[in-house]
Amino acid sequence: MTLSPTFAAWLLDTTLYGSVAIVVVLALGPLIRWTCGAGAAFLLWSVVLVRLLLPVFPDFPFFTLRQIQSAGPALTYTASARVEELGGDFQTVSPSISARNGRPLNLWIVIWSVGAGGTLAFSLVGAVQIGRIRRRARDVTVHVSRRLPELPQGIRVLTTSEIGSPALCGIVRPVILLPDGWLERLSDGALRGVVLHETGHLRRGDLVWRWVFVVARAIHWFNPLVWLAERRARTDQEMACDEWVLTHGGGDVRAYGEALLAASQLLGTRQSGPAGLVAMAESKAGLARRIDSLARFRTRSRAA
Repeated sequence: MTLSPTFAAWLLDTTLYGSVAIVVVLALGPLIRWTCGAGAAFLLWSVVLVRLLLPVFPDFPFFTLRQIQSAGPALTYTASARVEELGGDFQTVSPSISARNGRPLNLWIVIWSVGAGGTLAFSLVGAVQIGRIRRRARDVTVHVSRRLPELPQGIRVLTTSEIGSPALCGIVRPVILLPDGWLERLSDGALRGVVLHETGHLRRGDLVWRWVFVVARAIHWFNPLVWLAERRARTDQEMACDEWVLTHGGGDVRAYGEALLAASQLLGTRQSGPAGLVAMAESKAGLARRIDSLARFRTRSRAA
């Protein structure tokens, strides 16, 4: 088993630059969220994804890997031929990565492959699990459409006891999943808020974003900052979807806040879900913070 030194160098390159991007977004996120909204804060994470996944990326003149190498001998990755004007290949990799006969490199790729494959397999197993939940769930689309005539066509609503929070699943054939009992216990206004929220995830393409993060996490499974970034991005994604609901659903902050409050009172013990599922809430505490953020949205809307 062999791995091109170019790929090894690219992985280290994206890890370093990606980590810097994550730290910057984590630092700027609260300010952007406060001044421009959660939607803008969530878009910042696209910069992180680009830096973690793109094969090539322009060097910053003030921050190159060669400068990092010269800062200390502990970092043995060398880039003496690193993309001359982005036209060449990485041509030298230090002995710590590609020692004689390539054995350290082969051991490194075995470890990386096991971690990446295991991380991705865990997500794929979760997606299969969601498919089984869909097949076992009860279709209540007709009942929901009677209470909510504005339910978008092409979206089915199912109920199941296997989730603890409303969720959207299915990129090609979207389905809204409701926990058992929610349809009967939610008022029409609260049900409208829940359905609008999951519809917002669909319109915003949030399921696609989730899978892109899954790929980035699998490639960079060894970097704890990537796992933290995914978690923070999910929080921003939920808040951005709340703003979408208020922008496209009439802008009634009070009514939507009451819908979130009703949802928080009904949350079960299994809020979060596997890959392929965008849950409305992952914890009661997180939902409470989102309710508080609605007041800031109202302030920004009035200022605009």
